[in-house]
Amino acid sequence: MEKYFKPHTTVLKVDDNHLRRVETDVVIPKMVQESAKLKCADFLQAFSDCAKGRTVSVIFKCKEENKRMQDCIIANSQQSDYDREKQIFLEKKHNHRLELEENMKKAEGQE
Repeated sequence: MEKYFKPHTTVLKVDDNHLRRVETDVVIPKMVQESAKLKCADFLQAFSDCAKGRTVSVIFKCKEENKRMQDCIIANSQQSDYDREKQIFLEKKHNHRLELEENMKKAEGQE
């Protein structure tokens, strides 16, 4: 019996564009949301400034700021934004797989 076990070495094909359910339902939408927040930072800040020190009255006093913020976020959370973030994610995933394969080859060469 061997003293050490080999690590799991199964890697999907590098050109595989398959996305797991968690990636399509959670990871990519979160990336879209973060991107929209960055693009709408001015509107978010304006709403935040208006809401500071208020409780229930924020509903009435900050209606315009809230509407502008929501419109901006909706405008930057369309299908085209999802598709763009999906491509970015797939590129990162592809590069990560290439690195894994390269590291595995180096590890096999050292044994």
